[in-house]
Amino acid sequence: MSFGERLAELIKNKGVTPYEIFIKTGVSQSTISRVLNNNTTKPGIRNIEILAEYFNVDSDWLRTGSGNRDLNINQTTDNSTINSKLSYEMTEELIKEMLKIISKQQDDIHLANQTIQLANQNLMQAQNNQAALINKVTDSNIVETGGSFQSKKEGDGMAS
Repeated sequence: MSFGERLAELIKNKGVTPYEIFIKTGVSQSTISRVLNNNTTKPGIRNIEILAEYFNVDSDWLRTGSGNRDLNINQTTDNSTINSKLSYEMTEELIKEMLKIISKQQDDIHLANQTIQLANQNLMQAQNNQAALINKVTDSNIVETGGSFQSKKEGDGMAS
């Protein structure tokens, strides 16, 4: 009997799905599916140990098919202990991933804030330039009247 066949038998006897195994153990559905479809001979040793604990069988039997299938009473591990340990490990990994995402988002926000500050500076400079130009035209002695430009001083007419 292959590793995949032993695993399939355990799944059938326990009446669980690969998804339920993933939720309880953290062993990915794809790993379980590859084993069940004989696309891989064996998952990593850590996954074999986790699956053996979950199904309450000897890890050597699960891995090789030799030896006793069932664990001795002394070797039996409480499923709540396994679940707590795996839950902690999964939670720790999720927290690490979330911190990476948050850090990336903070970097993106910082970059966006820098871009906004630069845009505001450019806008203020453009407004200052526009105001200076308006003041220059207003302060000059040239006025437009009827399509021609004239000096504000009398007798100093300028034709366009």
